[in-house]
Amino acid sequence: MSARRMGWLVYGVLVLAVVFALGYFAGSSGTSHEVQVTVAPRASEEGTGQKLSAAETETQTGMVNLNTADETALQTLPGIGPELASRIVAYRRDVGPFVTIEQIMDVEGIGEVRFARMEPYITVEDTP
Repeated sequence: MSARRMGWLVYGVLVLAVVFALGYFAGSSGTSHEVQVTVAPRASEEGTGQKLSAAETETQTGMVNLNTADETALQTLPGIGPELASRIVAYRRDVGPFVTIEQIMDVEGIGEVRFARMEPYITVEDTP
């Protein structure tokens, strides 16, 4: 192999190494991915007759109750950030509890598309 071809080969390998390194470090730039874990009650807690808090019920069922969730719990819903969570809580305070899950579309900023994304995760059921 000629010296010129060897130079191009080394250059190509170095370029590929740099591109790989940039891609690798860009992919691990410190971003974290939120994981929701549902924990079942311990055997010693089952059947004790203790009532669960709204947050504990939401964690165990995987559903967010629009009538009891705080702003933090509401932000776990797809498409709901701090601003919309605040509007939901304000709506609930001003109008009263939600009667149906579809009523969430009365909150400014929540239309049919956003509702469709969150629908599988919301409820208005009474808490135990």
